[in-house]
Amino acid sequence: ADPPLQLGRLRAHGQMLELRTQDLRFTRKETTEFLNEVMRLGLSEEDVEALEAHTEGWVVGLQMAALSLRGHANASEFIRAFSGSHRYVLDYLVEEVLNRQPNKIRTFLLCTSVLERICFQLCDSLLSGDNIEESQQQDEGLSSQQILEYLERSNLFLIPLDDERKWFRYHHLFAELLQVRLLQQEPESKAVLHRRAANWYAQNSYPVEAVNHALEAHDLLLAADMIEDYAMILMGRNQIVATLDWFKSLPPGIAQSHPLLMIYQAYILARRGEFDSVENILIEAEKLIQTRSELNGINEVKDIILGMRGYIANLRGDSETAIQVGLGIPALAAHTYTKSNFLARYQHALAYYSTGDLDTAENIWTDISQRAEESEDVFHAIAAKKELANIWMIRGHLRRAQQCYQEILAWVDQKTQEPASVNGIVKVWETTVLIEQNELEKALTLLEGDLESLLGVWRTSSLGFTYAVLIPLYIARRDFPRARAAVENAFYQLKYFREYPRTVSMVKVGQVNLWLAEGNLAEAEKWAQKDFPQMPVEYSYAQESEHICLARVLVASQRWELVLDLLQNLSREARKGKRFGRLLKLNILQSLALSELNRRKEAMDLLESCLRSAQKEGFMRVFLDEGAPMKALIQRGKKDRRWEDVDLSNYLERLLAAF
Repeated sequence: ADPPLQLGRLRAHGQMLELRTQDLRFTRKETTEFLNEVMRLGLSEEDVEALEAHTEGWVVGLQMAALSLRGHANASEFIRAFSGSHRYVLDYLVEEVLNRQPNKIRTFLLCTSVLERICFQLCDSLLSGDNIEESQQQDEGLSSQQILEYLERSNLFLIPLDDERKWFRYHHLFAELLQVRLLQQEPESKAVLHRRAANWYAQNSYPVEAVNHALEAHDLLLAADMIEDYAMILMGRNQIVATLDWFKSLPPGIAQSHPLLMIYQAYILARRGEFDSVENILIEAEKLIQTRSELNGINEVKDIILGMRGYIANLRGDSETAIQVGLGIPALAAHTYTKSNFLARYQHALAYYSTGDLDTAENIWTDISQRAEESEDVFHAIAAKKELANIWMIRGHLRRAQQCYQEILAWVDQKTQEPASVNGIVKVWETTVLIEQNELEKALTLLEGDLESLLGVWRTSSLGFTYAVLIPLYIARRDFPRARAAVENAFYQLKYFREYPRTVSMVKVGQVNLWLAEGNLAEAEKWAQKDFPQMPVEYSYAQESEHICLARVLVASQRWELVLDLLQNLSREARKGKRFGRLLKLNILQSLALSELNRRKEAMDLLESCLRSAQKEGFMRVFLDEGAPMKALIQRGKKDRRWEDVDLSNYLERLLAAF
């Protein structure tokens, strides 16, 4: 425990050395040495890793496990089963920790053991009402906040989860012990505590945690009601990993009486690509709402069904069907807001975007973002705004895109208590701008750490996309091992979850660009031959990124006439669609091809146009990715004194220095 000294003053003057719980934990190396050299157990690396993870480096826990292991022939099996209920651990924690605490603290520990993470407001909710040690609550005047502070000061297996020390959790072994003791002493309290936790989480907008606690309480009707209440939010967030098992816990009759529950189940199946089952469920949901006129929010349910059909069509790459479905979505009156309408119209906008109709997509997303901001619907405001920023980038307005991302982050900071839980996806999209600006260290800083933690509520919908963004970042840094790992992780996500075609395209392009950067032209040509056995004769926007990638393969293969014809056709379509960011890439490649075909003046004129456009917006990577041939072409123009004005000269100096 903390000594009764003026710790704040000593800490401020640098006159104190602090050793906390985390400092006393064994590292992986220390754990290995202790188990295999001191205790002579001869464990495998996998077994050491598993035991370290479960004990969290707690030395006494490792000692207890080691003593128990001496009598077991199958070490791996024992380690898998090792928990806080093991007799050695149980005896130690009961005698040395639990029994030494005042009644109030023991009650607090037992009641809050049902929680995976803890804050004082949640603890207050658990410990209020009914008769769970209610007399002790009244006799001893410690608040939950004071108890948490006491537990942390006393190093009683309480681990902070954030820098503000708002959220905590118990050490795994300690939590398991407490749960065993709770069942032994007050088995009837477990369901009550889980139900209270469910209600607190529901009231404070933590849908996944709320449903999980309702299921732990075996209150299936409460769980079903909560799933239905939050279905639109969970579908919008693409929350699927944490919720796959929910429907296995609910009897079929419950699901069939809750239309939103049916739709959410359909959504989960859609993410897994089971489209035929999805349509059958949607048909049954439509039949249910036709016969249940007393159900609340029928119009919202109808919107969601339309949104689901648009979602399925978009996942399949069938933009025309998604557009036709979206035309049936009712228009909202001014200053009205429904999440179901936002969800459905987002899919409608995405369908237009996928056909290259960026203007219509922009209009819909702008309307959604404005209404979402008015209603402080943070999720849909982010979803729409990031798409608008991406459109700016495609149109070549890099600075406007970055400004848009910064505006989103600032707005989220103002409107949410925990911005880190929702703003991770904005940082991922902003990374695409930083890569183009060659601000690679800034980009890496945005995405450092655990990606799932960074993404927060977006982790299941955007993890594959995030890995796709990491590929060009690592390529630009010449960190090919990490780029290969990002490709592998991205394809892993595509294997298990159905993604939008644009994400699939990003991953494919990332893989081919990695081969080109590594000098593995043979693999890049195999891809080109497989995906494009004949040169394209149609130039759809949906395949534009892959067509540009094909052009890069042809440039690397020095097939100049063929690539020039492809690039001219692609440029015509990009110019027609006002996609000037894409046009910049195409024209840069064209300048290389024209130069190699001895059409030098055309090449240099086109390159000058590209450089002036890029300089205004801060594009860098689009030139750097083409390597030595592009550097040589720029140097030739500079030697010929083509670019004498100060602004362009300064830009060229920075650009050439970055090759």
